[in-house]
Amino acid sequence: MNRIHRKVTILIIFSLFSSISFGDNLFQAKVKADILNIRSGPSIDSKKSGELSDDQLIYIEKGKEFSMLLDGRGYVSNDFISLGEEVSKVKLIENVDVLGLPNKESRVLLSMEKDTEIEVSRYYQGFFQVSIDGKLGFIPVTSTDVGEEKEELSISADNEALLKEFKTHLGKRYAWGQEGPNTFDCSGFTLFIYKKYYKYNLPHSSRSMSKLGTYVDKKDLIFGDLVFFTTDRSGNVNHVGVYIGNGQFIHASSGKGKVIISPINSGFYDETYKWAKRIF
Repeated sequence: MNRIHRKVTILIIFSLFSSISFGDNLFQAKVKADILNIRSGPSIDSKKSGELSDDQLIYIEKGKEFSMLLDGRGYVSNDFISLGEEVSKVKLIENVDVLGLPNKESRVLLSMEKDTEIEVSRYYQGFFQVSIDGKLGFIPVTSTDVGEEKEELSISADNEALLKEFKTHLGKRYAWGQEGPNTFDCSGFTLFIYKKYYKYNLPHSSRSMSKLGTYVDKKDLIFGDLVFFTTDRSGNVNHVGVYIGNGQFIHASSGKGKVIISPINSGFYDETYKWAKRIF
């Protein structure tokens, strides 16, 4: 390699690694808002590119006022998240090639199997830097549990319209025994949704609802399925909501005192998830 090429190579590598974020900027975080908008850039003026729900677990590169979601969806305001643990280790959700550079066209150093836990040191534009057997390399964030939520299920146009209708009830007050239209308990809200939008009558009891329909595996949930929980951790069903896609459900929460959207794959409702049923 001649002197000019060597200088160019050194400059490229220096530029690359000077823009890599160190591990102490990478965190787990929890959403602290009923609905948190994802922005395409680190500014309130940037275009909205998605939504997150209250108490949802996310992974971020922390910035001064906005933080970047590590799964690539965009940026969120630091005013509406609370920081958790630093991200230092991730779990692979698929077999993955460790690459020499953070580029999918880069040479493969070695391969790692699904479910392997790997320590990460840095982040760069959709890749984690890792060290394995003394070799430095890169793996895509989307191949880890940190990036798992990026893969969203598509929602049909009809269900998009229904979701907009469901969201008109967000923030309405929780009241035990109520079926709406302005106050609800959990089963009252669910039967209201089914009666108003699906023209189907459900009993006013989460436990009775849980005996209807057919069981659905969590990974096979579709829009409109009923999801059940044992929020008192007794093992018995005592809470219900309606699945709305992308790992979320809408429900009347006694803890929050209102109708909210929550994730089912992280946090409290992941821990207390019981099963799901498809009514029709």
